[in-house]
Amino acid sequence: MGKIVFMFPGQGAQYVGMGKDFYDSFACSKEIFDKANEVLDIDVKKLCFEENEDINITEYTQAAMRKQFLKEHRSARYQYLVLTGKLTEHLNQVDKEA
Repeated sequence: MGKIVFMFPGQGAQYVGMGKDFYDSFACSKEIFDKANEVLDIDVKKLCFEENEDINITEYTQAAMRKQFLKEHRSARYQYLVLTGKLTEHLNQVDKEA
């Protein structure tokens, strides 16, 4: 089975109502918007579906990308610590700083 990807042009191409047809038509889309609200700690539905100025602010238009970058960075750091045998040392240092 093939995978489906929804791609949108870069920043500056966003508009109020973007994604609303998917949200209204597909339960999985609703789940994704709800999860985005939770993960990003912003009201993504309001940002995308209601008239507002925030939709053009980088902090909001790039929020998902920043969160994903941080997640991948943490994952890569963890893998590095495991592979180099430095995980225990790192965790001990974190405990000392806490």
